Amino acid sequence: MRSILLWGILIAIILCFWIVSVARGDSLEHHIPRIIQVESSGNPSAVGENGEIGLMQIMPIVYKEYIDFYYPKGHYESYFVGKKDRLKWQREANLKDPKINVAIGTWYLNRLKDHYIPKNKYSNEVLLGAWNWGIGNVRSVDYDYNRFPRQVRAYIQKVLR
Repeated sequence: MRSILLWGILIAIILCFWIVSVARGDSLEHHIPRIIQVESSGNPSAVGENGEIGLMQIMPIVYKEYIDFYYPKGHYESYFVGKKDRLKWQREANLKDPKINVAIGTWYLNRLKDHYIPKNKYSNEVLLGAWNWGIGNVRSVDYDYNRFPRQVRAYIQKVLR
């Protein structure tokens, strides 16, 4: 039992160093460990009620956006032609890999910050609201934190503690 605990602590320390190296240069790096803790309690195999996967509970649609951003149209899928089940498995397996999950989560946070949230409306609360509730919902309330649902504001406060 003690060796399992020590391995868990060692993995957590290594993962924290890796998270900081991925997010380095961004003002987001201090949010990543808290997002992981709140979203999945550090469980890389966690699957949410709505299909979110991994440490940062990445939605498959965000994974697809990431793939489309970095690979030419159809390039990634061409490796799996005729193997739709394998492709689905590959996406889920990739999102359960802590390095891939955190890299995609960090990429998406930066994408929200740099491309979807207007500079004059940006705040940590708005960013985390867009992460948790979705950018469309945040836009629908004109980026106004006070108009976010109670459960979204509670989520934001947990991350910012």
